[in-house]
Amino acid sequence: MIKIRKAHQCLNASNNQQFLETGYPAVYERTDGKETIRVYFNPSDKTVTGECEYKEILYSQNVKIVGKKLTLNGQSFVIAKLNR
Repeated sequence: MIKIRKAHQCLNASNNQQFLETGYPAVYERTDGKETIRVYFNPSDKTVTGECEYKEILYSQNVKIVGKKLTLNGQSFVIAKLNR
């Protein structure tokens, strides 16, 4: 995780963070104007599904991604780089 944070300046705490969804899965973005990272996470113990947008998956745990369909098992997350 530290390696990802150092490689992507938009994850710096001083950059904007915007929550897009607050349910399950919760979704937020961070951007620095040059790069945007979106984080999908499911803190519950239940499996949830949704759609995800990404150019590249940087890291995921306990997740299945098929095309744009995202299945997050309990206590899982995805860190995705967007095309923007």
